[in-house]
Amino acid sequence: MIQTQHARLALGNAVLQDVADALKQNEASLSAGIDALEQTLAVLSNVTQVLNTLASFLAIVGRIVSLALEDISR
Repeated sequence: MIQTQHARLALGNAVLQDVADALKQNEASLSAGIDALEQTLAVLSNVTQVLNTLASFLAIVGRIVSLALEDISR
């Protein structure tokens, strides 16, 4: 019985070691992927700021055009 339990523990440790080795091998790729995602997020944040600024500008232009059309129609 003790030998069986010892064999299970040894097998479990071997499986865990294989998983740990696989994670270590992929660590560089995962880190590069995280860095790429952070850069993409920064670009998207900049695009969002530009679009918000453009939307505000267009709203102002729309008000000006509306006021100009009201003056023309009077």
